[in-house]
Amino acid sequence: QQAMRRGINTAVFVLLDTSGSMGGARIEIARAAAYATARAMQPIRGVAIAAGCFPVGGMLKTWSQPAHDPLSFGVQATGGSTPLAEGMLAARRELLARREARKLLVVVTDGEPN
Repeated sequence: QQAMRRGINTAVFVLLDTSGSMGGARIEIARAAAYATARAMQPIRGVAIAAGCFPVGGMLKTWSQPAHDPLSFGVQATGGSTPLAEGMLAARRELLARREARKLLVVVTDGEPN
């Protein structure tokens, strides 16, 4: 008898909030959490991981780039509002372009609107 095995086959996008409310210690903790998440998932076979930030946008870690440099997550809070919907839509586009069967979005934010 053979057991069915399913691969993990998952794309994970870590989305980091860099809005004005994330200034000071909050951005430091959030950056560390985003980096640790990417670093922890990296060795898992069948998991592809990328990371980006909003509201300014931009990639902190591309799908093919290894997460071995915490300085690549060295963004600062930019000020302004928290356009979470726009950030999630950008992350959605990244995830939908992937072939993995499962898609996971991890949002690192303080939950404050500004």
